[in-house]
Amino acid sequence: TPSGGLVHMATHNVWDENYVQWTNAPAAGNVLASIGNTHPNKWIEVDVTGALALSDNGVFSLRIQSSNRTWLAKYSSKEDSSGSRSPVLQVTF
Repeated sequence: TPSGGLVHMATHNVWDENYVQWTNAPAAGNVLASIGNTHPNKWIEVDVTGALALSDNGVFSLRIQSSNRTWLAKYSSKEDSSGSRSPVLQVTF
C-alpha cells in the first residue's frame, strides 16, 4: 500500500488484550508518525519517541489507523502463526 497508516497514542492505557476488539479499542489520540509505503512480508520502522513526552508516567499504548481507504495495510500480531512477523518494540538510546 502507498500509505501504511498513522501511528497514534491511544487515548488510554487501561485495556486487556484478552477482551479488546476493534469496536471497543482505545480511541486514537495524538499522531506520532506516518507510515509510508508498505510491502508484503517486509518490516516497517516507526519512531515513536514522541510518546515519551506526551506520557504522564512513561507508559503508553499505540494504535495504527488507516489513512488510505483504497489500499489497506495489514499488520501481524504477536499471535502470528509463522512467528516471524510478530511486532517488536526496539528501544535504542
